[in-house]
Formats: sequence, C-alpha cells, structure tokens
Amino acid sequence: MKKNKLTIKQENFCTKYVECGNGSEAYRFAYDVGKDTKICTINNKAYELLKRGDIGMRVQELKDKVLKKHEVRTSQSISRGKQSY
Repeated sequence: MKKNKLTIKQENFCTKYVECGNGSEAYRFAYDVGKDTKICTINNKAYELLKRGDIGMRVQELKDKVLKKHEVRTSQSISRGKQSY
C-alpha cells in the first residue's frame, strides 16, 4: 500500500499535536500564523487538518510510539524494582 507523504508542516503539526494535545497550538507552531490571524481561523484550520485521514493516521502512529516507549520504560522500572528486593 502506498503511503501518503505529509509535508514538513503537516508532520510538525502532528508531532506538536501529540505533544500538547491542542490542535490550535499545534497549528500555530507548524504554520506561519500572523499576529492578526483570527482565533476562529486557526481553530478551523486545525480542525480541518485533524479531520484528514492521513493526518489522523500519523497522529495515531505517533501516539502509539509514545505509548510503546512509556510501556517499555515502565516495565524496565518494574524489573529494576523487583531486582532490588
């Protein structure tokens, strides 16, 4: 299956969204947003991005990676804790 390639800005949006959980903040971070840009415009643009299938899939991939890292760290910590008893 051919993978849709995201632009650098879209990838940055996804990464920031996973980091902060706020679409508007992620949009401001990834795109050139002027000081005079209306908040509703930023909100709408972020919403439209998050509705896209390729963006949603990438966000989920990134969330899965974060979760997997957390699970590995947690299991390593538990293992170390058991060894100290």
